[in-house]
Amino acid sequence: HKIFCSIPLYDHCIFPKASTRRKQWILAVSRQTPDNKLWEPQKRSFLCSKHFKPDMFDRTGQTVRLRDYAVPTEFDFSTSPEVGYFNLIIFNY
Repeated sequence: HKIFCSIPLYDHCIFPKASTRRKQWILAVSRQTPDNKLWEPQKRSFLCSKHFKPDMFDRTGQTVRLRDYAVPTEFDFSTSPEVGYFNLIIFNY
C-alpha cells in the first residue's frame, strides 16, 4: 500500500523502532485505517524527508541524519482532486 507525496521524492526516513518516538510519528501522520483505527506502520514504512523541518537533521558529519528527537511536522492534508493524493508519503513493504 502506498500513499504518494505530491512533491518529488527526497530522502527516505524510516519509522523509528523505539516505541515512544514511533508513536509520536504515528500521531503526527494522523492516518486512520478504513475501520477508523489508528494506522500502524509496517516494518519498512517510511516518510519523505520533506515532512521534517530542516533543523530536525544533523548535517555536521559526512552523512545527514535525523536527530534523535525528530518528529515529522510538515504536512498538507488537503487533497488534490486531480490526482487524489495527500501531500504525504508512506511506503509500506
